[in-house]
Amino acid sequence: MKNYVSLKAGGPAGKGIFTIGDLLAKVLHKLGLYVVTTKDYPSLIKGGHNTITIRAEPNKIHSTLETIDVLIAVDRLTVDLHYKELTHNGAIIVDKANLCKDDCIFKDRSDILVYDLPLMDFVKKVGLRYENTILLGASLALLKAPKDLIVDVLKKKFSKKGEEVVNKNIEALNLGYDHIFSILNNHPFKSEVEKININEKRIYISGNDASSIGAVKAGLKFVAEYPMTPSSSILHFMAAHEESKRIVVKQTEDELAAINMLIGASFAGLRAMTATSGGGFALMNEAFGFASMAELPIVVIESMRASPSTGMPTHTDQGDLLYAIHASQGEAPRVVIAPGDVEEAYYETFNAFNIAENLQLPVVVLLDKHISSSAYTVERFKTDLKVDRGFLLKENEINNFLNSEGKFLRYKFTEDGVSPRAIPGQKNGMHVASSYEHDETGWTSEDPINRTKMMEKRFKKLDLMYSKYKDLIKPKFYGYNREEAEILIVSWGSNKGAILDALKFLSDRGIKARFMHIVYTYPLDKKTILEELENSKNNIILETNFTGQLKKLIKLETNYIIKNEFLKYTGRPFTPEEITRHIGKLLRGVNFEF
Repeated sequence: MKNYVSLKAGGPAGKGIFTIGDLLAKVLHKLGLYVVTTKDYPSLIKGGHNTITIRAEPNKIHSTLETIDVLIAVDRLTVDLHYKELTHNGAIIVDKANLCKDDCIFKDRSDILVYDLPLMDFVKKVGLRYENTILLGASLALLKAPKDLIVDVLKKKFSKKGEEVVNKNIEALNLGYDHIFSILNNHPFKSEVEKININEKRIYISGNDASSIGAVKAGLKFVAEYPMTPSSSILHFMAAHEESKRIVVKQTEDELAAINMLIGASFAGLRAMTATSGGGFALMNEAFGFASMAELPIVVIESMRASPSTGMPTHTDQGDLLYAIHASQGEAPRVVIAPGDVEEAYYETFNAFNIAENLQLPVVVLLDKHISSSAYTVERFKTDLKVDRGFLLKENEINNFLNSEGKFLRYKFTEDGVSPRAIPGQKNGMHVASSYEHDETGWTSEDPINRTKMMEKRFKKLDLMYSKYKDLIKPKFYGYNREEAEILIVSWGSNKGAILDALKFLSDRGIKARFMHIVYTYPLDKKTILEELENSKNNIILETNFTGQLKKLIKLETNYIIKNEFLKYTGRPFTPEEITRHIGKLLRGVNFEF
């Protein structure tokens, strides 16, 4: 029996498919397994086909796979669409009488085990609202997961709804669990999960929640957001913790209001953030430039989805990289950070606030639907992180930055481009912060010499990234060292997980690969990237967009052209299997099988 498993639950929107999957994942996580879940769904409130895929293993994993061991089918469409994904001797849990009757025998897959669950009969006993709990019990019985642990998860999940609801869920759980467990004596299943004793504490968390916690840890005090898939759960998180964390949270009438409120909050001295997707960020563009001109630190989380226009709102994409780097008319400095997993979502969102205040400019944290809505088992985040508010003056320091007329030099020319900053109410700190070009006091100026010096001043801040944050902006490397590696894989953002798993698959097949993951996409660490590319035997870039935007950026910044590329633009993330197959064909001319 193997102590690892991959499951998929499927059915129409509105049937609680994600509830089944999330509860399954939490139980597997509590067993001590590393868990990864991904969700696939259309932009419909009800109807359409939803799936959630859960992979659980004793060792660290980073992505879900193309194949599954168990299929939990709420409707017939799920059976038809996904039975071919099952591994050899994989299982389907299905209500045969209502969904497939005699044709649950697959001529092209005679190895599949069908576990009949009389779901509708059980629903009549406990009620339709407990259908998901019946399926949960059946699925975990198939894996011989300990029932007491499942009961604990249910009690925690439904305790706020009262004892009656908790007891009904336990009754429903028992119906599904006991039925499937009784079948296993005559029809055993290949996977069986056991509790692993672990010393370190782990958490199971989504990308959006990790990013939200990073922001709170950084001292966030103001959130203004208009909800937009796939960033909306960040607003939900902030609203839920508004009182306990003493954060002002505003759901605005639109994205223009959101970013303008951020600018006001930042001017007042608060750490401020919004979250949106590409369409919402488009509406923020002019004000984004305002923040850069007024040198006000703000953080924008932009979770990308398949575009342009409305596109595919619930599917993933990396089409906004160059847009984030060039957003707003004219030339305005900013920093763009693209976390690759939930840990980086936490740490880099924290870092974004320190960078924004130290450089006094807007910072974009580029997530995407894949990382935003997927969840992972990870080690607990470090909390001994230092908040650095940069050149924010105390009142007794302001007199050191007054001109001969006693006016505060908010935009004083400095060697590194970062000027002293005061907030409203501080004595002698009054100044103008507007969208106009200005002199050192903030007063409007169209003088050509002043304009030249101010442009140079603002862009000096990007040079500061190379000195103050030189270690932070370096690409991260995984896999074999440069001398051993047969190929260098270059990528960014949420492609990280599938590539990390592909490194192992490639190694198992005799290919030594090295992975350069670029988190700080603007400004780029040009020196390190160019050195790595020029010294690699072969290289390839992977992106989930149509035009190879990071490839173009690297060419623009270093004049190096990466010859091989693997671009995916289906709205779905890479899988480690397809990466392995692609590189196998490139280097060996073979199509690796799984």
